[in-house]
Amino acid sequence: MKKKNAVPTMKDVASEAGVSLGTVSKVVNGLPVGEPYKTNVENAIRKLNYHVNSYAQGLKASRTGTVALLVPNLLDPFFAMLAHHINRALQSRQHRMLGIVGK
Repeated sequence: MKKKNAVPTMKDVASEAGVSLGTVSKVVNGLPVGEPYKTNVENAIRKLNYHVNSYAQGLKASRTGTVALLVPNLLDPFFAMLAHHINRALQSRQHRMLGIVGK
């Protein structure tokens, strides 16, 4: 039995919408499906407050879209501003930054 506060999965969405996991995958990835199926899946996604796990998606595709940035410290305004601008540039390209502070 699933915990009450557990994060919903695609399997949960499929069950709620009364469709297959493949149909949910197609809707989530913007592939064509019949309009009634699409509507049922979209309604289930809203009802369950489902969000795609982009990290899991990236791992499956062997492409996470994550860039690591190693800086010596963030107390130095130069490195703080550098990290800020790199992060903004990555976000505008739908990428994420993993910031690491160390020597």
